Amino acid sequence: MRPLALVLVALLAGSLAAQEGETEDKATGYIEMPASTDGSYTLASPPGSGHNFGKPEEIQFLVAVAREWHRRHPDLPRICVGDMSHQDGSDFPPHKTHKDGLTADIVTRPVNVCDIHYANADHQVELAELFVAFGARQILFNGDAVVQKVKVAQKYELHDDHYHVVLDPKKLKDDSKPLLTPVAELADGATFGGACVEQGKLVLRWLALGAQKPKSLKVSCDDWTGTVKPGETRCVVPANLEHGGSHRWKLEAELASGETVGFDWQTIKADLVAPVVELEGPAEGASVAAAPELGWSFSKQGATQASFIIELSDQGTKKPTLRIGPVEGKDGRFLLRATPLKRNMRWHWRVRALDKLGNEGVSEWRSFKSSMDYKFVALQATAARACELRGSDGGALDKLKKGEVVTVLGEGDERLAVQTARGKEGFVQRGDFVFAK
Repeated sequence: MRPLALVLVALLAGSLAAQEGETEDKATGYIEMPASTDGSYTLASPPGSGHNFGKPEEIQFLVAVAREWHRRHPDLPRICVGDMSHQDGSDFPPHKTHKDGLTADIVTRPVNVCDIHYANADHQVELAELFVAFGARQILFNGDAVVQKVKVAQKYELHDDHYHVVLDPKKLKDDSKPLLTPVAELADGATFGGACVEQGKLVLRWLALGAQKPKSLKVSCDDWTGTVKPGETRCVVPANLEHGGSHRWKLEAELASGETVGFDWQTIKADLVAPVVELEGPAEGASVAAAPELGWSFSKQGATQASFIIELSDQGTKKPTLRIGPVEGKDGRFLLRATPLKRNMRWHWRVRALDKLGNEGVSEWRSFKSSMDYKFVALQATAARACELRGSDGGALDKLKKGEVVTVLGEGDERLAVQTARGKEGFVQRGDFVFAK
């Protein structure tokens, strides 16, 4: 087994590198289904619910079908997108599937065309055929007319009142027009926070789906207008940001054909109040002989903690040398059971806690000292889902099965350093594992 000191050094380097160059890349590559900008569809669960994630092709597919259905029948009920997948592709009870990022439950509102009791079977068949025309490989629905006339449709228990639609990405119909839509936190009526602010400026972001790239892009925000490169999906705007202030923005893209696509004005509101984070324990200068449990409180009116980051430093300057997180959750306690601390050494620590909008509160520094009797005991963790063991460069080293047990050697940023039962060492994502009690 590799010496724990070397594991800690590797984690320190990885932790600091992650801090300097954060990305939003997720293992699944799933993105959130945005709210409609043209009224062609609705969402059964609001943005941020965790129910509306899928592969980019799935988002493009659903929006394209919804817009075509609404174009054909502006007076008929609009498509309402139900459960899709979780962002991490995890189990989605009570569904047996919904993990591949290519599946969605579909109804219509205010009247449900996708119900076996709906009076007009022709509407049901046309909607199902429309999904197939844009790339669906499977539709589960218990309506007789749909099953008889649509080749990929079949009956399945508990599917009387919705279509269960699965996309084949290879069959996705591309009408050669890019789909441009604001990210959920910047869509019309949304509230944004610190996650959308850089150096006092507003960062506008959008999704760009489809193979074709626009010839030019123009972004307008309040009284400001500027252009960005055709391949860009973000723009930093010199807006006058104040808590409670409202802003409007839109995106216009010119295609090679001269046609203009994009989305109209989106009105968004700023919540820029930082939470207050206060440390609770251990007390300043406390001596610890075992893994210390760090405690803190989070306070902000109308908000709860969404995630936190623990920063540790073994230097008198208190420059962070180990960063753990972000860890999602409301809990104000964290046990440093996976951090191999050296004996008889002073450690400084503080907490950065964020609300769901990315507004961050930072505690003061506090310190504790590991005693001469302190001993790190490597613990075990169990894979909550199938995942990969990766090297320090991010390359895949091995595949781990759900339920596989590993020995945890250290922690840093969002990773755990582990050793498998086969003797392989590497890194896994913290969220993929459950610690043994």
